[in-house]
Amino acid sequence: MSLIARTDGATSGEPIEVRVGTLDDIRVSNRANWRTVQEVRANTTENETLSLPYYQIQPDGSVQRRHDAVALPDYLIKKRLREYARQLRKEKENAGMSISGNTIDTSEEGRVKLFNDYTALAQGWETSITYETPDGYGTANTSQLATACQGITQYRQSLITTEQSIMADITSETITTKAQIDGYAWPPNAI
Repeated sequence: MSLIARTDGATSGEPIEVRVGTLDDIRVSNRANWRTVQEVRANTTENETLSLPYYQIQPDGSVQRRHDAVALPDYLIKKRLREYARQLRKEKENAGMSISGNTIDTSEEGRVKLFNDYTALAQGWETSITYETPDGYGTANTSQLATACQGITQYRQSLITTEQSIMADITSETITTKAQIDGYAWPPNAI
């Protein structure tokens, strides 16, 4: 999105008008009073700042849209960290896991299929289940699917317990950055 600003020849202060567009949108006879806006972003850290834009005419007559960094209130930093932890837990929960060397789909859809297949075996509706693998097809019996269902349930519960601990650490300000959440002792996705 290109921005242009009307300065009427000023070399300081704020522009008179700012609008979306290019200098080609302005009549040739009026272009001397208009400048293309240059973006100048502040250096910000990942959690602690918010960028607030403003327009400033430079001594050479050019116009800059500057972004100053403003510290976020603690409650917003904690909210962002909580959202990040929750999102990371969901990503890990849906990324799959290895059970006895077999990769299992742990997405919500994969879990529903697995638990439905287990129910079919446990009820005696089927004696084995055929499933697709990256290399072809495999079969599983009731015991194997019970192990997979139990492993996925335990993994999901350990992820939620870990997320709960992270939330408590965010509240107590033991965790203050996304990097600390990434580096937290998340449970392994293999059994």
